[in-house]
Amino acid sequence: QFTDAVSLESREKIKNLHDELETKARQHGTEHPVILAGLYDLVDLYVEAHQYYIGERLLKRLQTAYRRTFKSPHLSIAKSLTRLGDILVQQIKYEESEKYYLESLKQYTQLIDIENDLTIEKTYKGLGVSYSQQQMYEESEYYYKKLLILYRKSFNEEHPKILETISDLTSVLE
Repeated sequence: QFTDAVSLESREKIKNLHDELETKARQHGTEHPVILAGLYDLVDLYVEAHQYYIGERLLKRLQTAYRRTFKSPHLSIAKSLTRLGDILVQQIKYEESEKYYLESLKQYTQLIDIENDLTIEKTYKGLGVSYSQQQMYEESEYYYKKLLILYRKSFNEEHPKILETISDLTSVLE
């Protein structure tokens, strides 16, 4: 299941969390919120270990469980959709990532004030990256500009997030 590049430490962390989740699942059931949160942490461990495909598969299964457990729209669903988009971008699956980012955006639109809440920042950033990589520069520009407006409401002009977004926007406009 692991490539040789995965460190022993990462393997141990993943194994320990697997074991812990199995024990908790016997106590609480497989779709208990504690288990779902642990599975989300497990996704992060797989991604840290550069096991993107495993993280992707696990997160897709987690999406199914979230939809059975939580009423949609739900922040956990929206957050995991963005995370799935991020994992797909890391695998150069830009068109598929776009689908998940847009679904996340739809969820967030129903849950938060997307004009003023930083919760949406990773979704905007992901859409900017995904569209840029697909050479859909107008769409990329649109989301980088939305992100920049959002950041300017929260940070000063010298903040690293603003500077990075300006750089991303500049690269799309060139």
